[in-house]
Formats: sequence, C-alpha cells, structure tokens
Amino acid sequence: NLAAYVGIFAGEDVERRIRTVYNFDGPGFNESVVATEAFARVDTRIRTYVPQSSLIGILLWHTESFTVVKSDAVSLFQHNPYSWQVMGGRFITVQDRTGSSRIAEETLKNWMKDLTPQARKQMIDGIYNVLSASDGRNVADLFEPRSVVSILRAAGQMDDQTREAITEAFRLLGGSIRETLPEWIDRAAMELRGRIAREKQAGWEENG
Repeated sequence: NLAAYVGIFAGEDVERRIRTVYNFDGPGFNESVVATEAFARVDTRIRTYVPQSSLIGILLWHTESFTVVKSDAVSLFQHNPYSWQVMGGRFITVQDRTGSSRIAEETLKNWMKDLTPQARKQMIDGIYNVLSASDGRNVADLFEPRSVVSILRAAGQMDDQTREAITEAFRLLGGSIRETLPEWIDRAAMELRGRIAREKQAGWEENG
C-alpha cells in the first residue's frame, strides 16, 4: 500500500520514471484517492499480488487486477509472504480467489461505505492501539497468553468515544454480512449453473 501511495503522489517528475509499482497484499485506497488524476496516471502500472484467501489486500478500493498466489497458510495467516508458494523463481498462481475472500471483499466495502471517515479513523486507531499493546511482531504473537492479557487490559482502558465507534462499526459489519451473503450465494449458484451448462454444451459438440 505504501509503495502504491508513493507511486501515485511522489510528483510527476518521479511518476514519469516509474515502470512498475509492486503491491504485495497491500490494501487499496478510499474512494477520494481512487478518483484522483494522479491515481489514474499510475494505476495501470500497479501490479498487486494477493494470496487466494486474501483479507488484507482486498480492503478498501482497487481498480487494478489481482495476481492470485497460492499460499500454504490459512485465512489471515496468508498475509505472511513466506507462506506464498514459489517454483522456478516465480510465484505459483491460481485462477481466482476463494469464495470467502470474495464475500469478505463485498462485505467490507459495504461496511466501509456506511462508516464516516471520522468513525473509520477512530475504529482503526482504536483497534491498532489495542493490538499493539501486546508488543507482538507477528500475528502468532497475538495469541500468546501474555499478549491476550495486554490486549484485554488496553481494551478496558479505551475511552468511551472510541469504544462507541468500534461498537457501532461492528454493528454495521454484522448488517453488511447479512446483506451480502444471500446475494453472493445466489450469484455463485447462477455461475455454477452457467458453468455446468457450458460444459454440457461442450460435451455435446465434442460428441457430435
């Protein structure tokens, strides 16, 4: 995300020299950034790589396409690039992200649209401050007993305004999940029926 941001806003003298910006499972940007002329000049040069169950890289808005990399980890742990699979000096890629990643993308986008910029900031800063209280260096550290105690203590010391912002944010997230899931299931069923029909048609043509 930081590499993409610098590529977009470093200024035209630098931007003209940029050949490619590599974004490894970094989040996108909010709507106002994506709508800028600076973003439009650079977005075709941004190459974004995400694991098949990406949750971090699909946050916020992207216009560039994803290269989907096979990971041997699960869910959030796929954000660790050392879990990404390589063969012959290249990433092993897959055709598409998992269903859970696509559901998460739609849900989180709907969620973000319902949050004011100030509420977003309060929520993200609050969660970051709570998690950073553990002094963890990676996701696994968060599950250490001492980390859990530190996180719970920090959450208890959160001011009322931040606590309310986080509570409201997660209430909206629950609503987005309820709205997104039925629609996604219907669409996935239609895609599956279409794929089956195409395969049947191809079989009939092959058999004359």
